[in-house]
Amino acid sequence: MTHQAADGDAPAAHALVSAQRDRSDPWTRAAGHYVAAYGPFGDGDFPAAEQGFRTAVETFRALGERWGAALALDALAGLAGARGAATEAAALIDEALGLAEELGALEDCADLLVNRGDLRMPADPGAARTDYDRAAEYARRAGSERALAAARRGLADIALQDGDTATAHRLYTRALERLDPHWVKGIGNRVRTLVGLARIAQTDGDPSGAEARFREAAGSAALPGHELPDSLRLLGLPEGMRAEVVRRAGAGRRPGG
Repeated sequence: MTHQAADGDAPAAHALVSAQRDRSDPWTRAAGHYVAAYGPFGDGDFPAAEQGFRTAVETFRALGERWGAALALDALAGLAGARGAATEAAALIDEALGLAEELGALEDCADLLVNRGDLRMPADPGAARTDYDRAAEYARRAGSERALAAARRGLADIALQDGDTATAHRLYTRALERLDPHWVKGIGNRVRTLVGLARIAQTDGDPSGAEARFREAAGSAALPGHELPDSLRLLGLPEGMRAEVVRRAGAGRRPGG
């Protein structure tokens, strides 16, 4: 089974680590609960996923394991944000960020700050800008182009909201060059970037260009076995953006199909 997981067999890897939930070692159990929770998460069973992540947080906390707790708190924040509980999500991110900063985990800090900035948009762009700017600083210190691209995407969102389409286009384009299309958070940021570029095309009077970007966003959101609306929801995208992509790219179409 270890060999299968090393060969990139994701289901085998998930099953292998999930099976550790019953081990006597508490750290191993906590890691097992954390990984296992992504099973129901992928199936759309958010209550079961939340229970798994909460169990992981509690076990990691009891051990004083800050990095594991931060990872599980980030996952819980994503679930809270998906159900519209922005205040709860922000509090969870704050706790995770505190742990990541204690550890000096700069790239994780950048990711968490981008997540918090996204929660603050579009209602509080000033606070969001502070988060994105701090995320960019952490990303540069960590030497992470991926994390820097996510921060630039956030700053592009603010520029677009302010009507500065030239700056937004420049930042979105730079972000798109560095976002990892094979990493879950990278996929979400890629979809947000493509939607931003589509909105700029609309503003510039280029409807065909906008449609092409919306279709590209739908294709980027592809998660195996899920219809387009479910894929967008599992990626943690805002409800309005999900509806816009579905409407413009084809409601109910299976991504990649």
